[in-house]
Amino acid sequence: RRQLQMCIRDRYYIVYGITAVIGLTIKPYFFAFHLFDVLIRYPDLFNVVRSVWDPKKQIVLTFLLLIIIVLSLIHISEPTRQAEISYAVFCLKKKNGLLYL
Repeated sequence: RRQLQMCIRDRYYIVYGITAVIGLTIKPYFFAFHLFDVLIRYPDLFNVVRSVWDPKKQIVLTFLLLIIIVLSLIHISEPTRQAEISYAVFCLKKKNGLLYL
């Protein structure tokens, strides 16, 4: 078991070094891999990330409920609008010089 942990740690540091070289020579985006090191070194931060990641089904369902509520409110408020066109369409027509009164 200890040998397996050392093997995984060695591979991690090899990938860590490779991404550092690639980040310096090709694109700095490869330094994003180094953010995993922060998670490994600070277990409290890892627990925070895990507490957000574990209930992902509930988070997705809550987001979908929010979308449904917002779209429902937009649909309900649409007939109560007094103007014939929305303000966004008015601005687009005014910008393009198509405003006819």
